[in-house]
Formats: sequence, C-alpha cells, structure tokens
Amino acid sequence: MPKDDNHTGCGISPIATGKKDPFFEACRWHDQTYLDKSYAQNNLSREIIDKLFLAQMLIIAGDNFWLKLKARLYYRLARIFGSRFWEGKE
Repeated sequence: MPKDDNHTGCGISPIATGKKDPFFEACRWHDQTYLDKSYAQNNLSREIIDKLFLAQMLIIAGDNFWLKLKARLYYRLARIFGSRFWEGKE
C-alpha cells in the first residue's frame, strides 16, 4: 500500500485540489472514512462509502452539468485507486 500523504481533501499531493474545490468537504469526509478504525471502516464496505461520497457530491453539484461530470470523475478515481489507501478490511 502506498504511503498516504496526510492531505485531507480531493486527491493526493502534488495533484490535490484545495479548499476552494466545491467538493472539498465531501472529499474530506471520504478521506476520514478510509482511516483504520473509523466508524465507517468498521461498519461499511469501501463500495458503500464511495457511493455515499458520490451522492454527497451530486447533491452539491445540483443541476450543474460540469460539476456532475467532475463528481463522477472523482468517484471513478476513488473506485480505481481507493483500494491502495483503504486501511481496513474489504
């Protein structure tokens, strides 16, 4: 498993977005759920957490086509690369 960079938010350094990203809070929540011994780790699967992440972002996106597209991109990246940072059991 690659070492996490302690960045909280969307992405990992050096390609991480900042607090101005409209999905920053959803990304921060998502990062916290991936931590070992978090409530989510002990009670939910990574797939469910990622789906909740997408749902949060789609609410934030509202009717904005581009934000919806960005939300789905972030979700796909979480699904593709997230297992490398998941600290609990699958």
